[in-house]
Amino acid sequence: HPAAAGPQPTDAELARFLELGFSDAAAVREAYAAHGGNAQRALSALLTAPDPAGLNDVVMLRYHPQFGDMREAVRTGPFAVRELMDRLAAQSPAVARLVAEHPMEVMRILLLDDDDYRDLLESYEAAAAEEGGGGR
Repeated sequence: HPAAAGPQPTDAELARFLELGFSDAAAVREAYAAHGGNAQRALSALLTAPDPAGLNDVVMLRYHPQFGDMREAVRTGPFAVRELMDRLAAQSPAVARLVAEHPMEVMRILLLDDDDYRDLLESYEAAAAEEGGGGR
């Protein structure tokens, strides 16, 4: 990808997007530039954009009904993960395929605890409020 024209995220802002599960830094930069440097709008654009790689689905996995079970299995150990993956393959083949296709991104989402995830989203909202005139 050539460099996106327009405002670019700082390294810290780009890192927050990557922590949320977006692994395509060029796509993040393009969305950021296309939305005038507004991180909240860039995030919304990334979540609603066509996503042939399935990475938006990785981010949305946090809202899957079995997310808590998946997180617990990862924290319990490899045998629990294998058992859960066998169950997922039978009950939710699309989720099992997503995990198989994007293991590192899924692991990052599973290991980020709820408070950290909420803090990341709130930091985007605060930045958007400041950019929208809500700051000093």
